[in-house]
Amino acid sequence: MSFNRITNFVILVLMVAAIYQTGTLWLVDTASHNVFYTTFMSLNQNRMQAGGEGEFLIPTKVAVGKGNKKFTLFYPEDEKGNAILEQANDFLYEILEKGTSYEGKNFEDWDEILASKCLLFQYDFFVPIQEYRKKNTKLQQEVIHSFDQLALIPKQNNDQDVCGYFINSKDKTYLRFSLGKSQYAAGLSHAIESLPEQEELNYVSTEQSGFKLFRGNVFVPQWQSSTYGYASVVQENPFEKDGVIHRGLLESSVDGFFKNFAADWNSKDENGNFIFSDESVVVRYETQGVLEYYSYESYHNNEKDSFLKGYYTARKFMEYDKSLKTPVYLSDVSVRSNEIVYYFDYTRDNFPVMLSEEVKNTIEAEHAIEVVIRNHAVKKYRRYAVNFYPNTQKRMEVSKDFLTALNEGILEYQQGDYRKVVTQVEDIYLGYFAELNGDVKLYWVTNLYNKDFLIDSQKKVAEEGRIDLPN
Repeated sequence: MSFNRITNFVILVLMVAAIYQTGTLWLVDTASHNVFYTTFMSLNQNRMQAGGEGEFLIPTKVAVGKGNKKFTLFYPEDEKGNAILEQANDFLYEILEKGTSYEGKNFEDWDEILASKCLLFQYDFFVPIQEYRKKNTKLQQEVIHSFDQLALIPKQNNDQDVCGYFINSKDKTYLRFSLGKSQYAAGLSHAIESLPEQEELNYVSTEQSGFKLFRGNVFVPQWQSSTYGYASVVQENPFEKDGVIHRGLLESSVDGFFKNFAADWNSKDENGNFIFSDESVVVRYETQGVLEYYSYESYHNNEKDSFLKGYYTARKFMEYDKSLKTPVYLSDVSVRSNEIVYYFDYTRDNFPVMLSEEVKNTIEAEHAIEVVIRNHAVKKYRRYAVNFYPNTQKRMEVSKDFLTALNEGILEYQQGDYRKVVTQVEDIYLGYFAELNGDVKLYWVTNLYNKDFLIDSQKKVAEEGRIDLPN
């Protein structure tokens, strides 16, 4: 082979490599963005975890217990949880890699967990246990196949026995990991102890309190005074100015979705929708308040991501949405063919923001944000483009406790037919309820037999029809 032919071949290889690198940089490919090597939640690259990547999928919510029957609950994007989650990541990696495991049925170890200093991760969906088998090849998965709760029990001294549980609250199967000595237990224990307790609001466990009416362990809020005061929330469209959608605000927000954004790459259709595009990407802002990104890039294989890696790809991509100013939490995950779809919803002050049926019908979606991952890249991103801010000038209060709200939820379920006996409650929690317009305030949500009942959090002048709840 002549020298010129060798030179041409090398140049060709370098050109292909350059094109590939450019494409992967834009498409948030794992090889170029290093998104799997971030700390669990802060997404910075200043510190690598023991395992080189986050060891667990971000939960819907986190409960922290100090062994005193009071729990702090937060949605993981809350910055005060970072230190705990980073320590938990190291601790989990260690017990998965070095610990011994046991699978069982009819989980009954809540007393051990809740009475200890512990960390509990709760998911509103089920995570395949297969996600964690790569860390422990001895794991057989003969009993438990998925889980929706993960419990970690560290000890103050690294020489003490420690353990962790993967729990399926539906069929009561579980997987227990234990380890004689832990390098990271003391650090996690200290992080839990260092978390300040909330003076106005804390949570109690229904399992620990003996409320047998609940299907599993639920953390319910309580406060010391007769009411719980809070600031109402206002919602704002980030692209709206003086009552109309401003093209300049849109342009400055969507340029992060393009490699080389040009302001003249836009148009407005007959319905008033704004469209920005280049040779491979289209970004639309629709009049009903939806911002949507779609990539037309072709894929050479159908390799599917794990839940964990796909999540980090989604979260990294969301940083390009400059208009997103409200914290979000992971509310659901679904798998379809060669894609994984991640659903996110908004959270404010550690309460979820629930969308009304009118909002859902308007945006044609059940969740505020949808991210579709295919072959390590974002294929589609769709967001209800609003932000939620506290209105410090308008104070409100919650005057109904959870027992009163539960009672009213049961009455709504029965609808006057008291023969419909409620033997099981799925969940009850406080959340902000967002309609298309107006201030957003807290409501109770009671879930009975997979149906949500929305209950006003403020007492009326007269309360009627109260029933006694069984323990």
